[in-house]
Amino acid sequence: MASSETTNWGKVYTEVLSRLSIERDEVAQITPEPSWMDPIVQYLKDDTLPKNRKEAQKITAKSALYVLKGEVLYKQSFSWPLLKCLRPSDADRAMAEVHEGICGDHSRGKVLAHKILRRGFFWPTILDDAQNYVKKCEQCQKFSSVP
Repeated sequence: MASSETTNWGKVYTEVLSRLSIERDEVAQITPEPSWMDPIVQYLKDDTLPKNRKEAQKITAKSALYVLKGEVLYKQSFSWPLLKCLRPSDADRAMAEVHEGICGDHSRGKVLAHKILRRGFFWPTILDDAQNYVKKCEQCQKFSSVP
């Protein structure tokens, strides 16, 4: 029900709603894209392994380096604290934020990878992905010094 009222500053329109405006009738469940973490998470969570014997041995060996807390996978290390494992889409966002974000300094590939590790994130191809990301950065290509 809408109503209006005149004040010293002009007309003010108000509307009384029968239900909250933030209520939603339907919510779509988003399933994450498949990634390198899925077999390790399945093994740590449910003890399920692939039927291929070699793949099963690889996963059991890899899983000794990882910890599952709730639904989040972390990598253990001697020289780092627990590192949160990222999916590929999250890894792209992390690289963009560290490289170009508020405190980003458009650093080179190895430095970018180490900065991401220091912030507590990990994925297996972090060094290669960081170097490829820097090669695709337009500002880095325009303004970098040429040796």
